[in-house]
Amino acid sequence: MTLLTWNIRGLGERPKRRIVKDFLDMNHCGVIGLRKTKLENPSTVLLKSISGGKISRWLLCNAVGSAGGIFVGWDGAKFDLIKDRIEKFSITTHWFDRSRDFAWSFTCVYGPTDRNLKKSFWKELTEIHSSLNGPWILGGDFNATVEDHDRNNPEHRKCSKAFRALIRTAHLVDLPLKGQRFTWSNHREYPILAKLDRFLITTEMDDRCPNAFQEALSNPCLDHVPILLSLSGLKKPSSLFRFDRAGYGWMVFRRLSQEFGWSQDLERMQ
Repeated sequence: MTLLTWNIRGLGERPKRRIVKDFLDMNHCGVIGLRKTKLENPSTVLLKSISGGKISRWLLCNAVGSAGGIFVGWDGAKFDLIKDRIEKFSITTHWFDRSRDFAWSFTCVYGPTDRNLKKSFWKELTEIHSSLNGPWILGGDFNATVEDHDRNNPEHRKCSKAFRALIRTAHLVDLPLKGQRFTWSNHREYPILAKLDRFLITTEMDDRCPNAFQEALSNPCLDHVPILLSLSGLKKPSSLFRFDRAGYGWMVFRRLSQEFGWSQDLERMQ
């Protein structure tokens, strides 16, 4: 089974919803966590246009105006939702996994960029951890780094002590990230790069899924890349769908670049 987390920077445009749907279908994602959706009380029809063929259930943390928003969706044929928890910076689901015959939890986060809200964010995650029993997966855009080498710019190499403390106290495993080193770029001529997005799993989940891996897929247009977490370990990382120049993804992004004015980014990729 594959989980996806992606800071999509808005789902109001139909072309962007189409590319998300195609991506989910081609990677057989059973659980998705999208951030910065900029959606507020969307219709069921709109949600179905995003979620693809497998995703039939979802929860939302609405955007405030045009800012924020979290979308968590899952395959209702494989997961029975037991309970959920929607907070300011996260959505947590606790469900029974029919295919693996055990219950586990998933929390999708969208960390604040405002320093004044950081303390509340880490407190929220600590309280969520304390309330859970069993295996836990935590994923999303934390807007924070764990190690100094998670950023390419020495002037911005300030890791989060609170993030490291959470990993330690919650017994989280920061799986190696395949594909590429950084997950965010400001797309400047001399870009600032950082690893802001990731999945973390508890040691209990790691014991149950010893072959789990996460991979960052290349994305020439948006500032954040999609992250896939494979729990089965059966697929080789190279078999996962990528946005490459020869593939379907590149052609779709070329079309989107014309609609949203991303041509300069594409020229640098060529």
